[in-house]
Amino acid sequence: MKQQIYTSDLKDLILQNTYPLNYCSEEGITEREILIRQPFGESLLREIFFEDVFISYGNMQLQRTTLLHTEIDFETVTLHFSLDGGSLSRFAGQQTPFTSFDSNVHNIIYTPYYQGQLELEQHSNISMLEINMSPAFFRRIAPAGFYLFNDFHAAIHHKRPAVLRKQNLPITPQMLWTIKQLMGCNRKGLLKRLFLEARIIDLFMMQVEQFELYGDTAVTTTLSKKDLPKIHYARHLLLEHLQQPLSIMELARSAGINDFKLKKGFKEVFGTTVFGFVHETRMQHAKEKLLDGEMNISEVADYTGYKNRTHFTTAFKKHFGFLPSELRK
Repeated sequence: MKQQIYTSDLKDLILQNTYPLNYCSEEGITEREILIRQPFGESLLREIFFEDVFISYGNMQLQRTTLLHTEIDFETVTLHFSLDGGSLSRFAGQQTPFTSFDSNVHNIIYTPYYQGQLELEQHSNISMLEINMSPAFFRRIAPAGFYLFNDFHAAIHHKRPAVLRKQNLPITPQMLWTIKQLMGCNRKGLLKRLFLEARIIDLFMMQVEQFELYGDTAVTTTLSKKDLPKIHYARHLLLEHLQQPLSIMELARSAGINDFKLKKGFKEVFGTTVFGFVHETRMQHAKEKLLDGEMNISEVADYTGYKNRTHFTTAFKKHFGFLPSELRK
């Protein structure tokens, strides 16, 4: 099993990776980092693979829009999460793009192989996560008979490239938090594999729930190309000020967009309101800190921006259905 990436003129081999059959590792789980330095930019990729699963994530700093020739000689089902920046792929000889991703969107893809071009847009920081799995692993978590996957399973059977949904859907705050947990896992060996498999199932379940919710309904945005980066910057500001969230007017002013466009655009891009995003992120931070056991409930309340422990406890119970003290037990 081999992956190769060349410059668009095929003159220079940028990356060549080999993987054992079905990603099986003698150590049970294998991890490695890959640093790529080229005139067009720099990339740091992290790879983790174990039986039937190959996880790849990282960041790319691109100086210009870049076109790469890519060859992959094995079949895979991919949970793709485009966190930041944009990409577009075409099979060799095809003019119509096979996939196209902007920031903060996800989809599920099947390829029996890949030989074509990958176009990466100029961006200060392109970031993505791909969870590749063997068709056998996918069949275990998405058994035949569920209507959502009928055509997708048929494509796998006939070894025909496919995308589960024609239009990508936004990455939700819950997905984003789970992705952060997956990327930040510092466990080792079997425990790490079990943790990663659990997070993969979580992400897949969230994708399926969202695909069911939207059905074939198109997700549209009224934002212009110049306003879209401002919405993403607004999210960045929210994450930086979780303890003392900016008001809508302050956030809009800092992001360089009016408050109406901010509220409307944020819901279109992230699938939730500004304060819905703040609340969800606070709650996930609180849950993580409580499970860590390094802070008491009052400290967690203060850490997540609640100056009153009672208000925090009420919000936590409403969100998760149980008290912070019960989580500790």
